[in-house]
Amino acid sequence: MNPGILKHRIKIYRPPDPEKDLDDAGQPLTKPIHHTDLWAAIYPLRGRDLESARQVHGEVTTRIIVRYRKDLDSTMFAEYDGIKFDFLYIIHKDYAKKELHIMAKEVQ
Repeated sequence: MNPGILKHRIKIYRPPDPEKDLDDAGQPLTKPIHHTDLWAAIYPLRGRDLESARQVHGEVTTRIIVRYRKDLDSTMFAEYDGIKFDFLYIIHKDYAKKELHIMAKEVQ
């Protein structure tokens, strides 16, 4: 992976766990919880890539590439420059533990 392509700073959020994420009164939190900040490459899908991705999941619009991490999953979402990207599925490229390709849907 060329680290020079990771030029976007994104924020990753996760849904609250109703058993662990409680407010001061002991009630479950309802707002998403900030998980981490990452450097990423964000590519809108076009042409053949878009058609291939849509055969697997019809809503895919964007590919986000990040360094490999074990703690990301498809229940999360990312924000970049006021744009929200819901994670649809995550591809562990070549199982080399170098990078993840997150197939996402842009939400407006």
